[in-house]
Amino acid sequence: MKNLFLFFILLCMSYTTNAQSISMDSLKARYNNETIHLLNKHYVKGDKIITHAELVHEFSLSPDATASYQSYKSNRTTAMIFADLGLVTLLGGSIISLNNKDLAPLVFAGFITFSDLSIIFSTIAHKHFDHAVWIRNRDILIR
Repeated sequence: MKNLFLFFILLCMSYTTNAQSISMDSLKARYNNETIHLLNKHYVKGDKIITHAELVHEFSLSPDATASYQSYKSNRTTAMIFADLGLVTLLGGSIISLNNKDLAPLVFAGFITFSDLSIIFSTIAHKHFDHAVWIRNRDILIR
């Protein structure tokens, strides 16, 4: 009786172990084939390099990833505006400071300020983009 009970427990344990390995194998296959990761300068899904248009479509599969991607676009636009303002300040200020040398430090300070703001918003934007990829991958794996 004791041996039969022990056999039954071992049989149950081997069944759950086998079920877990099948589940882990399918999860590993889904991870390898459906998640997106960065390889050099390109985003890759499975063995295929994804274009930007395809990547935007991939974010539409998850509402949270879409929201994070929208934050990325907003911050990226702000960063580009500040970068352009810095360039305009430098070029315009250089022309103006040809006649008035006292304005040169203000022009340079304006250029540095706009450039720093551009870097800050660009960094924030890329964090939102990475977060959107992470959320999309998470949602793909748990569905």
